[in-house]
Amino acid sequence: MNTILDNDMVQIYVLSSYANNKLYIGSFKYKYLSMRMAQHKYYFRNTGKLKNNYSSAAVFEEDENAVQIERLHICNSEERKVYEQFYIDYFKELDGFEVVNVNNTSLYHKKKQKEYYQKNRDKKIKVASNYYHKNREMILAKLQNRRDQQKIADLKKQIKHSI
Repeated sequence: MNTILDNDMVQIYVLSSYANNKLYIGSFKYKYLSMRMAQHKYYFRNTGKLKNNYSSAAVFEEDENAVQIERLHICNSEERKVYEQFYIDYFKELDGFEVVNVNNTSLYHKKKQKEYYQKNRDKKIKVASNYYHKNREMILAKLQNRRDQQKIADLKKQIKHSI
C-alpha cells in the first residue's frame, strides 16, 4: 500500500524473510515502499562491489524472492530515530526472529559518543586547548569577521524595515 506523505513525514518499515526469519528495521522519507525495496535488492546483489556493506543484505541471503517489506509506522522526521530504535528493540525481544541491524540508530551512537567523551574528557580538553593556543590569531580573526558580518546583516535588516 502506498501513502501520500507530507514533506516532514517518514516511514518506519521492516524487511522480513520467510526463508530465514531474519528482519531488518529501517526508515525512509519517500512515499513508495517499493522504491526502498528495490534499493535493498540492489545493495544485496552488489555486495562486495559497493563501498559499504549493508546489514539488510542478510535478509535476502537464502531467497531474495521470499523477502517482503511492510510499513510499521509513519512519523515526523524528528521522531524517526526514536521509533526506529523502538521497533529494533521490540523485534529483538521476540522469539523466532533475528534482527540483522548492525548499527543502531543515532540515539545509540549519541550515548556511545557521550560515554567516549566522558572517558577521554581530559585528553579532549588538552587537544582543544593546544589547538587554540597554536591557532589563536586565526581563530580570533575568524570570530571578529563573523561578528562584523552579523553587524552588517543586522544593519541591512534595520534599514530594510525602516524604508
